[in-house]
This record gives sequence, C-alpha cells and structure tokens, in this order.
Amino acid sequence: MNASAPADDLLASAFCSGVLVAERALATARHCLDGRTAESVHVVVGADNICSDAPVVGRRLGVVDIVGYPGGASYDVAVLHLDSPVSVRPVEVGDARVGDELIAVGWGRSGLGGPRDCSRSSIPLQVVPVTECRPAADASNRPVDTLRHLCTRPMPEARRNTCSGDSGGPLLRPGADGVPVVVALTAWGPGCETDDVGVAMSLASELAWLRSAATGSAAPATAGPRASTNR
Repeated sequence: MNASAPADDLLASAFCSGVLVAERALATARHCLDGRTAESVHVVVGADNICSDAPVVGRRLGVVDIVGYPGGASYDVAVLHLDSPVSVRPVEVGDARVGDELIAVGWGRSGLGGPRDCSRSSIPLQVVPVTECRPAADASNRPVDTLRHLCTRPMPEARRNTCSGDSGGPLLRPGADGVPVVVALTAWGPGCETDDVGVAMSLASELAWLRSAATGSAAPATAGPRASTNR
C-alpha cells in the first residue's frame, strides 16, 4: 500500500498482495512496483480486515529496498526488504502440477471495476495446462513459459476469480505436515470472470534467485512495465 495511507483507512491505498518468504522479506508481483520507490511503499502483515469501519489488526512496516528479478518483465516477481523482522512464520516454497487444487489469497476486487473486499479472500483454483493460457497470452503479446508460469482456472465452487489487487498474492497448496506451501504468485489474466484463465509466476522455478533476493545477496533492480491485464 502507499506509505502515505492514514492508519484508519488502508483500503483506499492498497494496490497489491504479497507473501512473506523470510522474516524481513516479502514477495509480490514485480509490476506492482512500477513507478514506485521503496520509500513510497508500506506493507501490512497479519491483517484480516483493512477497512476504516473495523480495527486493523496487524503490523505496518516500511520497505528499505526492492529487488526485482533481473531477467526482464516475463518473470513478474519482486522481493521487498522490510525495515523490521516479522515473527510470523514464512511459508515454504514448493511446486505444483496440472490438476493440483490451490487456494489464491489476496485483497483483490470482486470483478473488473468492482469493489475491493475489506477482508482477505481465498479463491479455489485448479492448475490447467499452460496451453489454455496461450490464446490470451498471444492476444496481449505476453507469451507464457512452461517452466516459470502456471495457468489456473477457478474451481466450480469459486465465487470469483483473482482480479485487480490480487497481484502478488500467494497460490497455496497443503504441505505434508499441514502447513501451507506457496507455489506461485498471482500475476495477470485476460479478465476476472470465473471462466477466465489466469497466469501465475512459479516460485520453485527460480528458487535460488528468490532465496538470494530474500537474504539481500541479489542486486536491487527497478520494476518492470505495467500492462492493462495485470491483476
């Protein structure tokens, strides 16, 4: 969210979602940082409600730098270094296969032009073949990569799809010990209808870079370009 957001109204300044990957590092979509500096961004961790008519529970933290993936905008991931450590346990990173059922978590809108939810949303998705995303990718001149990208579609019981504001939010699956495993970050899609496909950035595909970025050993990079279909 914007660093200038007043404490009693965070919703109006929220623009993307994210997930902790280390005690002082949060991963999000790289396009979320387009035109923004570290000093202009704050992060709220541990909140379930960010509306002005309810108490906002969670910690608000500053950002000291932004590390974007250096290989170009096709891998839409960045890591924010926080100004203080967070005691919340960071999620483990894993992979996903076609047919896997995932949960997308974020603070997005209910549809294009629709209202943003006060509360964090959980959207059931299923991984589908990357070929199902290629027509939308070709139409927007954004090719998909079978190694770095996951293609998803809402499950039949989903009330909505990921949409604007969900970018950077985690796609989770259950881990072996019951602790959620994050497999990807929401990135973009052709629309927000429940029959639209979505493209997410696989974290396992660039795990070595993610770990170096989270620990501060990767060089900072500027954010990539924003496109109209980003979520």
